[in-house]
Amino acid sequence: EVRRLGLRAETGPFTLRLRLRAEGPRRLGIIASRKAGPSVVRNRAKRVLRELFRRNADALPPSCDVVAIVRPGFVDFPFAEIRERFLKALKQIVKK
Repeated sequence: EVRRLGLRAETGPFTLRLRLRAEGPRRLGIIASRKAGPSVVRNRAKRVLRELFRRNADALPPSCDVVAIVRPGFVDFPFAEIRERFLKALKQIVKK
C-alpha cells in the first residue's frame, strides 16, 4: 500500500516512500533486492537505514509508514552523504 499510494522521494542510493496513517507508531520497511548487491551490501544498507530512521524519527509525522528501496551503488556512498540525502528526502516528502 505504501509503494502504491505513498509519496515518493528519489535519491541516488535509495528511494523513500511515505504514507500517513490515522494512528499508531512510525514504521519502517526496507526493500533490498539482489539487484542492490551481495548480501553483505544489502545487510549494511539495512543497518544504515534503520539507524537513520531511529535517529531522525522527530523529522517524521507521528503516524506514518516509510519504505526505503535500496538501489545498486548504495555502498559507494559514505554514511554522511547518505544521512544528508535521507534528511533531504524526508523534508521533500513532508512538504508535499
